Amino acid sequence: MSLSAEPSYRPVLKALGDAKDSIGEWHDWEELQRLARKNLKHGRGCKLISILGAVSQKKFNEALRVTKGLRRLLHSERIHSTLPINLQMSASHS
Repeated sequence: MSLSAEPSYRPVLKALGDAKDSIGEWHDWEELQRLARKNLKHGRGCKLISILGAVSQKKFNEALRVTKGLRRLLHSERIHSTLPINLQMSASHS
């Protein structure tokens, strides 16, 4: 049986997907900022790099918020009791 076939796992799967997406989006902005710093020779006052840094920080904060929500969900009794034993053990060690 796949996890997606079990209705009680849907909130966990959605939260995992949301966390993966938000972390990936933050990583993309970090990578863009790194490439800009490496390849643009605009100096310390470069507004573009500053903007990329601000967006990256915003995306990091969002990813952190989403992953904290995932953690709360995994630790909630309602979800925890429906998870397969190997996922319960992983959630209890985080």
